[in-house]
Amino acid sequence: MKRSFALPVVVVGLLMAGCSPAYEAITHLDSSNNNKFIDCRDGNDLKVSGDNNNLKVKGHCGTVRIEGSNSNVLLSDAERVLVEGSNNNVVASGTAEMKDTGHNNHLATH
Repeated sequence: MKRSFALPVVVVGLLMAGCSPAYEAITHLDSSNNNKFIDCRDGNDLKVSGDNNNLKVKGHCGTVRIEGSNSNVLLSDAERVLVEGSNNNVVASGTAEMKDTGHNNHLATH
């Protein structure tokens, strides 16, 4: 039987695209296994210390610190991104500085 590995990518893409998602204004995410839309308002800092999260962050963030592992984070704008965890995928636009002090993280800008 032929298996397709494209399905998980499509599912994650559909989840993150969503129709009019509700963005939450939070500054610290300390839980795991979340699919969240976060609104950074007025340059607030954001700390993510949970694991296995899928996050889409809009608005202007100050410092975004990712301490957890195995998360996917899409940022629209941040002054600084610090990744200290492991196996995270972070894509950011409008970011002045990105620093990886963790292990096996993938950082990109667009």
